[in-house]
Amino acid sequence: MGFDADILKDQHDPVWPYMPGYEAPLASHKTNVDPTPWLRDSVVWYSQKLASQLGKKNFARYVEMFGYGDKDVSGDPGLDNGLTHAWLLSSLSISAEEQIAFLYKMLKRQFPLSTKAYDMTFSIVPTYPMADGWTAHGKSGSGWQRGHDGAIDRDRQQGWFIGWASKGSRTVLFARLILDETKIEPYGGARAREGLIQDLPPLVSRK
Repeated sequence: MGFDADILKDQHDPVWPYMPGYEAPLASHKTNVDPTPWLRDSVVWYSQKLASQLGKKNFARYVEMFGYGDKDVSGDPGLDNGLTHAWLLSSLSISAEEQIAFLYKMLKRQFPLSTKAYDMTFSIVPTYPMADGWTAHGKSGSGWQRGHDGAIDRDRQQGWFIGWASKGSRTVLFARLILDETKIEPYGGARAREGLIQDLPPLVSRK
């Protein structure tokens, strides 16, 4: 979205400064941030600033174009915060199968986006070396599940790692989701990523 709308220029432009009051749970979030560390470190406030510059209409248009999950960008009920919170354990949800379908179309460049948008996006996706010459390209994330009352349960994490693995001419898409039922450290996203990096090469190398 950001590269296609020309808000994001390249891997290191724009640089936006951290401001007091921004959501910044990690020290790496409390500094100047550009597109590369934004994606690598999951800097929420950078995402929110980007979405705000896109505006409600454009944000909703891109989500609809991508067929992204339930495409619900309304946010938390009654708070009118969809532009900055829809994807943060809120209204916008997507299944693992839908993630794979989205990634397939993205890698095939089947969305009506600029060539630059694809090139720049692929260039900032974090990469991780794996066994047997495979490389993972993907994005991890962490959050919490909700209880029966709808409230966030900080003892039950969810973590995910979404992307693709490549080796030579082969590409394998993946989507791993962790749903904890007890309190476990570290963050779920890190555990999903490390588990996938360990588990995937033996599976794909046998085929």
